[in-house]
Amino acid sequence: MKRTLTVSLSIIFFLSACGTKTPPTPTQVPATEVPPTVAAPPTATLTNPTITPNASATSSTCTDAATFVDDVTIPDYTHLDPRQTFTKTWRIKNTGTCPWSSGYSAVYAGGDHLGVKDSIALGDTAPGATLDISMDMAAPASDGTYKIFYQLEDPAGKNMTIDAGNTMWAIITVGKVFVNASPTPLASLSTPHAASSSGGTGTTNCVTQANAGFVSQTLDLINNARTTNGLSALTLNDQLGSAAQLHSADMACSGILSHTGTDGSTPASRITAAGYNASISRENIYAQPPQFGGNPQAAMDWWMSDLIHREAILNAQVTQVGIGYAAYTKSPLGGYFTVDFAGP
Repeated sequence: MKRTLTVSLSIIFFLSACGTKTPPTPTQVPATEVPPTVAAPPTATLTNPTITPNASATSSTCTDAATFVDDVTIPDYTHLDPRQTFTKTWRIKNTGTCPWSSGYSAVYAGGDHLGVKDSIALGDTAPGATLDISMDMAAPASDGTYKIFYQLEDPAGKNMTIDAGNTMWAIITVGKVFVNASPTPLASLSTPHAASSSGGTGTTNCVTQANAGFVSQTLDLINNARTTNGLSALTLNDQLGSAAQLHSADMACSGILSHTGTDGSTPASRITAAGYNASISRENIYAQPPQFGGNPQAAMDWWMSDLIHREAILNAQVTQVGIGYAAYTKSPLGGYFTVDFAGP
């Protein structure tokens, strides 16, 4: 979950699935959302812990619940220097009927410890109000992808529901990434789109290709997953679609796969800039050359295999979606998907 930081990177990504892998050979391109790293993966990483929610009512007359609003600092997959200190801040909304007080806490629930406290007390928060929760952390010394999970507990020590799950998280990458040669020209692409400063790139000589068929297929796959899990289908929204397409073009032109735009924008700020007033928003991204399997089904399979991205797809509070796809022949990953989920 989801500003500007100094990083030491050798950036143009070649993907491996949300973690560290050895560099791909010329005949195989692994799919992922984050780049491979130079060093071996961390030895103490716990991935996506499974935590069984407990009922979190503090009395017979009120209930506890929360929803994630925004990553105020350090969006997912922010790149940091080894041992760099930072403060992660989540914005959370009290969607229950119980007021929060200092008896409530945010408690470490798994993943890489990152040198943080095991728990901190929450501030007073009335039902319907939002609260910024900040944790001081430090990036590890070794290159890799690191995840840390927290849950919110009531005064009795019972954890509360946060959206469709019961954790909030921070994800960072540390160290260098490999540079890879550009892929061969891509096929089966449709309308060209020139990237502009409004998309975050400020690039005038980068022309990306959209793919309406990929957008339609991605929507069908998402809605099939939702209806299979007893959720309503999502409807396409032009404003969300514009935000998603601009971010895909920005990533394609910059060669960077990240939720943070080259202008420092976040998923929430891009959705707002597109004119959509969201009460909740989520974003999934994916990239892979089409000739190596970078298609909607591959993207969907990867998202559904990862707890964080699966929860975005199966979030009961989102009702609308925007889907972007942009390909650029000079980008190492070829084609970039962005899916923005939101509810008004």
